[in-house]
Amino acid sequence: MYTWLLSLSLSSPKSDLDLLSKALLICWQIWEARNNLLVQDSKPIPASCIHVAATVGLDYWKLNSSLKKDKDFSMMIKRHPLPTGWIKVNFDGSHMNSQASTRFVIRYCDGHVLLASADNIGENSINVAESPALWDGLAAAIERG
Repeated sequence: MYTWLLSLSLSSPKSDLDLLSKALLICWQIWEARNNLLVQDSKPIPASCIHVAATVGLDYWKLNSSLKKDKDFSMMIKRHPLPTGWIKVNFDGSHMNSQASTRFVIRYCDGHVLLASADNIGENSINVAESPALWDGLAAAIERG
């Protein structure tokens, strides 16, 4: 499968949404439908998976197409780099079947990862999971100076 996916990335001009991106969009939608089945007991609709993947791909292409890059198109959201010497802590909590987990990543101002961590915190809600994720990330950042 890896070889097949790798071959897809070499098959399209960069101006198009390449075949690898299309395959990954479809895989993502299948994964999401599976999760919705497990978590929300909602029946997957294959045509919906393809439709959502096509819509996301088309939106991406519209935003990033070289045909659309003109002076009037300034709605792109760009990440502003951190000031030199700063670090950034990103954190998140997740919840599935009453089990919660936390994760954080600490990055240097240039984007390189300083530290990343994840933890299973057992039976909790999503709201509870967010707080320790923030706490653990900040504590690690302070501990690292």
